Amino acid sequence: MKKWLLLFIFLSGCHRKQVAIIHNVDIRIAFGYKDTRPTRFVGDRYERLYIVQDLLRPCLQTKNMICGFSRDEQDGDSLHRIFVLTKIESLDVRVKITPSSVGPDDELNRRNPYQNLQSLIAENNLMTGLGSAKAVFYVGHSRDGGGPDFAPPIIAANKEVDYRWYQENKPGIKKVLLAIGSSQMKEHQVFGMMSCLSSKHFEKSIKVLTKRVSFVSTHKLIYYTEALNQTLTEVSKLMNEQLTTELSAATSRTSTPKTFGF
Repeated sequence: MKKWLLLFIFLSGCHRKQVAIIHNVDIRIAFGYKDTRPTRFVGDRYERLYIVQDLLRPCLQTKNMICGFSRDEQDGDSLHRIFVLTKIESLDVRVKITPSSVGPDDELNRRNPYQNLQSLIAENNLMTGLGSAKAVFYVGHSRDGGGPDFAPPIIAANKEVDYRWYQENKPGIKKVLLAIGSSQMKEHQVFGMMSCLSSKHFEKSIKVLTKRVSFVSTHKLIYYTEALNQTLTEVSKLMNEQLTTELSAATSRTSTPKTFGF
């Protein structure tokens, strides 16, 4: 009798105590080094703020996904927004957004010892994201086929970008293909390159490498406001799809009777 009483108390406790379940969505936005050579202005830090401000603003429409985020207390580059799915399940969407430059002047950036570290931080955001995140977006220069670039560009004697060097060496796209090819991910992933003529320069090599990655690109020379708006559109689309999927799954689990096996 005592044994059955203890079992009854145990099962009753299981029904009363509900453990919170949090599902995570990892999104990365990595800004490349947005120089304007032959002039000295660099703009990626300002473009990043445009995205951040949109994500932080209050939500005025229930269907708007690009709003209502909060800053992560442990990481200044990360924002997150929690969606309640059921009484015990929620969806935590995290967006990590990194700039590449330390300031708006390319000449000063080249002399700043922190510039190398900031370039590595931005590149790491993209490359590690390609290995594990649900979606990764690069907003920057294509370097005429050289690929994502997070550092002050190699320049010729006329102070313009040495595009021939980038075309011959292709340093950025080589790193991207290595990161995708070595990833252990099995799930579908979105990779967007909001950079000039990214379809022409990079689409074929990525599609040949894997079918797991959906490549988002542009067929034209893209203005910075177009790149920012396209990024926000893709993030909103992904969040809507993920929320719909997770909500449907959570609702199904909640409505399914639970049985205990011993």
